[in-house]
Amino acid sequence: MPLKQLPSSEHFVVRRLSPKDPAGALDKLRECGTLDAVPGSDLFMLRIRQPEEDPKEAWRKVSACLPPGYWVSPVLIDERGQWHLPTGELSVRFRKEPSPTELKGFAESCHLVLRSRNEFVRSQAVFKIDQPEDRYLPEVVNEIQAEPAVELAWSNTLSQYKRA
Repeated sequence: MPLKQLPSSEHFVVRRLSPKDPAGALDKLRECGTLDAVPGSDLFMLRIRQPEEDPKEAWRKVSACLPPGYWVSPVLIDERGQWHLPTGELSVRFRKEPSPTELKGFAESCHLVLRSRNEFVRSQAVFKIDQPEDRYLPEVVNEIQAEPAVELAWSNTLSQYKRA
């Protein structure tokens, strides 16, 4: 069973959705807190200056700071205290292998875009969120998990593990 991951109310992942970057966009983000590039990725890590108690409320405030063309999600923290940085994609394992038509219908009904289907586990697919700027990732994952055809849904993340 996967470790439970809870959203942070202080640390966020930011991604540029378009290669065009509005002038001063990163400066606007720095007004919200400390901003650092995540090495080896196109993500930025944002630590806000005044965390909220409620992670969704903190996400709303960070979202309001963002210029158009950016996506933000809270960092996910597991039961062991390890951080997981959402990439903006999510994986879904279905109870039974969906047909291409069923997969397309599922994506449309959940406002997702199909990225790929797992070559080895045909009942599993990767999606990105359609219009991600307006959707809170932890809720999207919970909504997808509640779908009757879904066995398991999770956010794809960049994670760093330590050897025991």
